[in-house]
Amino acid sequence: MTKIRQDFENIKFEQPVYQLVGEKNKQLDMVPFASASSLEQLLGQVTIEDVQKHIETVFSAAYFKMLVVGNFKPAEAVDAAQQVNQMLKSQPLPAHSHVPSRMVNIEPGHYIYRHMGEDPNMLNNAVVATFYCGMVTNPKDRTTMALLLQIIDDQFFDQLRTKEQLGYNVGASTNSFGSGKLALKLRVEGESNPTYLLQHIDSFIHGFRQTLVEFNTVKFDALVESIASKANEQLTSVDAEANRMWTPIEEATYDFARLADEVESLQKVKVDDVLDMWDRYINPQTAVTYTRVDSQLWAAKTSYPSSTDMTTWPESILALAGCLETCQYPMANSTQMIDETASGWSKIKNALNMAMHPHNQHALQDSETNFTHVEMYQTMEGKWVITDVDKFKATQALFEMPVPVIKLTPVCRPNEIAISPTLLENYEAKLKIFFAKHIHEDEEIRFVLEGHGFFDVHDKADSTYKLGIGNWMKIIESECLPGKTIAQMNLQTQRMLGQQGTAEFNGLHVDALQIGQINEMRQGPEIRRKNNCIVNMGGKLTREEVERRRKEHRAKFEVAEDVWTSIVLPRPDNSLVLLDRKREEMKCLAKELGDVVAHIAAIEQTESLDQVTGTKRPHE
Repeated sequence: MTKIRQDFENIKFEQPVYQLVGEKNKQLDMVPFASASSLEQLLGQVTIEDVQKHIETVFSAAYFKMLVVGNFKPAEAVDAAQQVNQMLKSQPLPAHSHVPSRMVNIEPGHYIYRHMGEDPNMLNNAVVATFYCGMVTNPKDRTTMALLLQIIDDQFFDQLRTKEQLGYNVGASTNSFGSGKLALKLRVEGESNPTYLLQHIDSFIHGFRQTLVEFNTVKFDALVESIASKANEQLTSVDAEANRMWTPIEEATYDFARLADEVESLQKVKVDDVLDMWDRYINPQTAVTYTRVDSQLWAAKTSYPSSTDMTTWPESILALAGCLETCQYPMANSTQMIDETASGWSKIKNALNMAMHPHNQHALQDSETNFTHVEMYQTMEGKWVITDVDKFKATQALFEMPVPVIKLTPVCRPNEIAISPTLLENYEAKLKIFFAKHIHEDEEIRFVLEGHGFFDVHDKADSTYKLGIGNWMKIIESECLPGKTIAQMNLQTQRMLGQQGTAEFNGLHVDALQIGQINEMRQGPEIRRKNNCIVNMGGKLTREEVERRRKEHRAKFEVAEDVWTSIVLPRPDNSLVLLDRKREEMKCLAKELGDVVAHIAAIEQTESLDQVTGTKRPHE
C-alpha cells in the first residue's frame, strides 16, 4: 500500500509540462478517466480483506484483447485465445461492465483549464495550448497534420526557446485517440507566469501563417518524402510489428490499414492543404470552428489570479502584473544583479508591448451552451474558465467508437467479384477453378450480393472415420482431400482429437471430434496443453502401452463396421462435366420459372378482364 501511495505522490513532482500533457489533459479529453489524486483518496478505504476478496473473483468475468504475432494461421491464433480463456475460466464480462474509453467532443470555443502545482518547491510554470483540428478517422487530415507538425516544431522552438528565452522545454506535438479529433499541442515551460507564456504563443500563431504562405515547395516535397520513407521502413523485429498493430486494437478502431492509407494520402497533400487546415482550425482570425484549450500549471510561488481578476482585467494586464511582481531590482554593483535586472526589464517591456498590441483578435462567438450552471465563468476576452473538469465534461458530447465489421477479421482485404460472362475476365477458366474441389486453409467470409449459387463443403473427419486414423496413404489415394500432405492431415487430426499423440488411435475408425470434446473437458495438474492439444508429460510410451490404449479405445469409441463402410467419400468430378451438368440444371430451372411467370400473368389478365365485365369465377 505504501508503494502504491508513493507512486501516486510522485506524479505531483513530475516536470510541470509533462503533468499537463499527461494526466491533466487526459482527464479533460477522455471518458472514463480516474486521476491519480482520486485513486489516492480511495486507498484509505481499501482493506486487506477487500484485496483478498478481489483476488478470488477478479477473473470470474473478464473481457480481454489478444494480439497473436508470428508464424500463426488465423485458426491457430483463435486456438491460442481460447486456451487463455480456458486457463482463466472466466465468464464473459457483461457489456455494462466493460466501458471503453471515448474522446470528449469539445464544442467550439476558447477554454482555460487551470491547475495549481502541488510541489511547494516547483519554480517553473507550464502551459499547453491545444488546438483541435480534423478527424482521426480521415487519412488526409492525419497526413496534413503530420506535415504541419514537421514545419511548425522547429520554428516554434527557435522563436520561443532560442530567441525569446522563455524556457528549456519548448515544442510542438500532436495527439489522437480512437475516432476523436486530431490535436496540435504547443507547450512551453518556464519561470514566467502562464498568462505571459500564452501571450507569446498567441504572438507566434499570429505571424506563422505567412511562413506557410512562403514555404518552399522543394522543401515541402522533401518533408513528404521523409515522412513516406519512415512510414515504409521495413520493421526489423516482431516487437516492432506488434507495437504498430496494437495501437488500433487499443483504440478499438481495428484500422490495420491505417499506415497504408496515410502513405497513399501523403502523395496527394500539397502546401495549400496545410494552409487550409491552419486557416480552418488554428488561425484565430479565420477559423469558423475555433476549438482551443489553454492548460495552465501555476507554480506554488507564483501568484494565482482569482476569478475576480480574470473577469475584471484583460489577460495582457494580468501578464504584465505577474512580470512586475516577480521582478525585484536591488541596487547593487554585482554583474549578476545587473543581468537579472536587465532580464526583468525585458519581460516587462514585452508584456507592455503585448498589452498595447494584443495579437489574439479572434472574435469569439457566443457558445450555444452557457456554462455558468457548472460554475464556469468567462474572462474579459470571452474565454470560458473550466473550474470543475468532470462537470464540464458532463455538458459535452462524446465521440462514437465505430468498429467496422470487415476490419475485425484480420485475414485479407475484402474483394468483390461479379461472376458473369460480360463482367468476369477469363470467365470459362475461372469457373473451372471454382468448380474444381479445393481446400481453403484460412478463414473466409462470403456474402452473396446478387443472384444465387451454392457451396459444396466436406468435413475432413469423414476420411479418418471411414479409412481409419493414420492411414494417410489410403486417404491420399482416395482423392477425397486433394492437395493435402501427410503432415497436414496429421496436424488436423491432432486438433480434432485434442491431443498431440495419435499412435494409440492408429487404424481405428472413430469419431475424432467426439474424442476431442472429451479431451477438452479434461482438467487437472497432470494435464498440459499446447495449441489447445494435450501433450504427453511423461516419457515416450512403450509399444505395449500404446497397444493397451488402442484396445481400450477400440472397445470404447470405434463404431460398427457397417457404419464406417457405408460412408461415401466425395471425389472431385471432372470440371467440364460438372459445369455442363450445372448448366443443364440451370436451363431446366429457368424454363420452370418461365412457365410459372407465364401462368401468373395469365391469371392476372383473366382477373382484370373479369373486373371489367363483372364476371365472377372461382379462384384457381
